[in-house]
Amino acid sequence: MENENDELDISAQSWNKLQRSLHYEGYREGSSAGRDSTFQEGFDSGYLQGFQVGYKLGMHNGVLKFMSTEGTNLDSTLKEHLKTVQPFEKPARGLCVVCLDEEKRSSETTETVADQTTVKQVSEVLQQQKNAVDAAEKSVFTEEYLLVLRNTHLNHLFDR
Repeated sequence: MENENDELDISAQSWNKLQRSLHYEGYREGSSAGRDSTFQEGFDSGYLQGFQVGYKLGMHNGVLKFMSTEGTNLDSTLKEHLKTVQPFEKPARGLCVVCLDEEKRSSETTETVADQTTVKQVSEVLQQQKNAVDAAEKSVFTEEYLLVLRNTHLNHLFDR
């Protein structure tokens, strides 16, 4: 009789241990799946925005290079306006503020980096990215440049 009770206790303990193990495993898998889903959603959104900005910057550089060639028939005023417009560096990065932060950090010493490392909210990074793109567009798409684009009928490429 005592042997049977011991066996029942051991079985109950084994059953409880198995249930706890399955519960924790299910929690881990659910947590991991949720995290992966959130990361993928954020990546997809960021990739789309980065592609759109990078495409626009590359288009600007291409148009600028084309209009700066000798073969274009621009009057001297428009050519002077073009001289004030700068191409974007590394347009494929899409003015990525995270990339710029990485470059800045990699050029500093490790002690300085450790002191300055901060965690930013995603919304803060997105706002910084939007501000960087807006500032770049304002600095490049000046009235003079827009005039050149209108006169060459290329303004539709940069509808703002």
